[in-house]
Amino acid sequence: MLGTAAAAGFLGSWWWVFDACSHFRVQYFWGFLGIGVLFACQKEKARTGLAAAGAVINLLVILPHLLEGNPQSESGERTQLRVLWWNVHSDNKNVQSLFALIEKESPDVIALAEVDSDWKRSLASLKKSYPYCRVEDREDNFGIALYARLPLSGTQTLRREPNGIPTLQTDIRPAGRTLCLIATHPVPPVGSRYTRARNRQLLWLSRLVKRINRPMAIVGDLNTTPWNHAFKNLIHVAGLSNRPAGVFPTWPANFPLLGIPLDHCLVTSEICVARKRIGPNLGSGHKPLIVDLVWQDEEAAPLQANSENNENFKRLGKKEKAGNSDSCRLEIRDFAMRK
Repeated sequence: MLGTAAAAGFLGSWWWVFDACSHFRVQYFWGFLGIGVLFACQKEKARTGLAAAGAVINLLVILPHLLEGNPQSESGERTQLRVLWWNVHSDNKNVQSLFALIEKESPDVIALAEVDSDWKRSLASLKKSYPYCRVEDREDNFGIALYARLPLSGTQTLRREPNGIPTLQTDIRPAGRTLCLIATHPVPPVGSRYTRARNRQLLWLSRLVKRINRPMAIVGDLNTTPWNHAFKNLIHVAGLSNRPAGVFPTWPANFPLLGIPLDHCLVTSEICVARKRIGPNLGSGHKPLIVDLVWQDEEAAPLQANSENNENFKRLGKKEKAGNSDSCRLEIRDFAMRK
């Protein structure tokens, strides 16, 4: 079964079930390695060889993602933008844990997926420290939101038919340099219909990147892994980078042994991901992803937390009520998924 699933994953473009098999290369590697050790202990040379071959094949798939790092920056002080991405999961109401993570990490931008009307109300208090925002709340697991400390300009909601799933695009200027930021959440590849829809959205996203053609970072739950054919096509067509080196499993949060990297930050050549890390399990199916973005031509410098903003978070949720009015300018368009 292990060998069949691993082999099927290489044919992911043929059928959605094969596509689903492509995501678990790390698990296949450890599975083949463990079986190989057992066969070796039993002195079964032929089976040991087959298991070793399986382990090597899967290791070769994931090895480039373990070895490829960021190019070294060469000069000067560098600007830095910390972005926190999280798929909150609509049914999860653990907003206080999110506030605690925000206080700890002090991100400059917070991007959230699966934001429904309840989450929108619960997040209203973020406007104290993150006054620039756009929220597209929906009741079908495809709402999305951006909150930022720095001013956002040219913010727009892009929708792909037939489902009208929103993608947010905005410009932000850390240290006076403009960065285009995109937050997106394609449909999960469950069944042939949704797998095709995910692939079409990723292809549309790659064309969008090429059309915009300027420094950009994309964050999102892309519902695919770096070794999936749809992900590789996105990287190739758009000319994006998935760095730094490493595997960052964000889903499923409750079953770490099955963990695969579904949440990503992809950047154009002008941007370097200085640091990427996974946050704690906050009750969603996904763990948060925190990234520090820097300009490629500038040298590392520590990110300084904003103590004034941190103080605001110590009171979040205790003094704010769900019904508080949200004076932040939000443009809400609530579309229902069309089946």
